[in-house]
Amino acid sequence: MNRRFAVAIIIVLVPIVACALSASSCVSGGSSSGKGKTEIIRGRVKIYGNEPHTYAGIELEDKSKIYAVSPKEMDPVIRELQGHLIEFKVIMLVNPQGEASLFLKDGTVKLVSWKIIQ
Repeated sequence: MNRRFAVAIIIVLVPIVACALSASSCVSGGSSSGKGKTEIIRGRVKIYGNEPHTYAGIELEDKSKIYAVSPKEMDPVIRELQGHLIEFKVIMLVNPQGEASLFLKDGTVKLVSWKIIQ
């Protein structure tokens, strides 16, 4: 009976711990240090820099700010969204890391989700 109980506990706890670790990694921004608040922003994807060092960024609809996108692995995904007005749900990162953060000074965001508006 004790062995079955121990196996049942392991079966229940392993997915819970894995889920908790995964969620904390997502919220912290992966390789970026520090987390910020979640916001909804509207804007367009633009490409900045010169080859071979180009970066996808999000320019707000009113053109007041341009945000770098973290992690760098999201770059090819959001490049496909160029030419559309998009509503992004983002986490504003505090103390981001990466080259794009050095050039796009208004901040860095981690994408949570998005939808094409136009």
